[in-house]
Amino acid sequence: MGAGVPSGRAESRARGKVRVAGTMEFDRDPDRFRQSRVDAIVAAARPCLPEADWEHREQEWMGPRPMTTDGLPLIGPLPGHPGVVLATGHNMLGLMLAPATGRLVTGLLTGKPDDSLPPGFASGRAVRRGLGPSAGRV
Repeated sequence: MGAGVPSGRAESRARGKVRVAGTMEFDRDPDRFRQSRVDAIVAAARPCLPEADWEHREQEWMGPRPMTTDGLPLIGPLPGHPGVVLATGHNMLGLMLAPATGRLVTGLLTGKPDDSLPPGFASGRAVRRGLGPSAGRV
């Protein structure tokens, strides 16, 4: 982290650091921080990075991922609320799908929807199939 960042900028402090990331779990409490999961990641990464200062780790965190039960994102107007456009539920593919999602949302907002939007991504299916928050969590 931090390679190529001009000195003097805040990001330059990251020089020489490594971000280790790793697991996804399904839990009814997405806000619960599990130190045991971090410890497991450290134990798995330690042999690969023996020179790392594992005792002085920074910024341990976890965060929920917006997921749908069928694994497909919800992209489109929120049924019953035409002024709201959803672009969520990308599971672990948010970065990969971001350009296509942006193109699709732009089309919806400008009134020129992209005909390539798969019907399986339609936001209305969450209401029909119970994929939304009221459906409960795994």
